[in-house]
Amino acid sequence: MEYKNKTKQNINSNNALSGDYFVSIEHFLPIIPNLRIERIDTIKNHNQTFSQSSVTAYYRVLNLKDISLNLGVSGNYYDKLMISNVKLNNGWVPSLYANSEISIPNTPISLFASINKGQLDKTRTFNGDAGIKYTIDTSLIKMNVRTGYRILNDTFYKNKAYKINMKGIFIGVGFDI
Repeated sequence: MEYKNKTKQNINSNNALSGDYFVSIEHFLPIIPNLRIERIDTIKNHNQTFSQSSVTAYYRVLNLKDISLNLGVSGNYYDKLMISNVKLNNGWVPSLYANSEISIPNTPISLFASINKGQLDKTRTFNGDAGIKYTIDTSLIKMNVRTGYRILNDTFYKNKAYKINMKGIFIGVGFDI
């Protein structure tokens, strides 16, 4: 006889404190994948925390003047998982990665969207965003200001389902060197 508890504990938040940092290493060798390393740290309150590190290997499968598409695979490592004072197991979850960008011709503005979705056993992950990017191009460096909407929706299991569901508006600054 198997017993499954359907009770879900949630971090549902539109106002959690979140920091997201990433670096992408891109090159011109088509056989070697590009690399993206990302860290997300989120703290809602003293008994609910969440951190994720991701390593993504991806290829730019479409690289036209005004449109690009990246596809790849990620390894997502979850740590500091605590929901309702229950410490969940740390661990890796594989996922698929896609990122697209469309430039508006003759402007420094582009639209972007990305998704990172995976599953391992009963653990499911989803990280998606979409928005607008404004690029300031100088002779030495490009500065990108990005804003948009982001959704993090993850489910972890430890005798029952624990969900993390965070969504909201973000703004960020990036540099191309």
